[in-house]
Amino acid sequence: MRYCVFCGVEIPNDAKFCQICGKEQPEDANLALSGYESEDKEQGANGFLSSRKKMIFACVGVFMALIAVVTTVIIFVLKR
Repeated sequence: MRYCVFCGVEIPNDAKFCQICGKEQPEDANLALSGYESEDKEQGANGFLSSRKKMIFACVGVFMALIAVVTTVIIFVLKR
């Protein structure tokens, strides 16, 4: 078994595409450091949110921030 050079998920040795992120896997690991990195940089935010773990982490962070704001507003209103 080997790992996806983009998202790090374990993939079969003969896989041409990652089953999670869907990106084509290079035949040589050195190619991943040269040609494929520039492709990811062009994607911008989509490249960041393409990983499920990163997406979940971002959603949890936004949810916690929303809870903090709502709690602060409720406390402020109840003190009046």
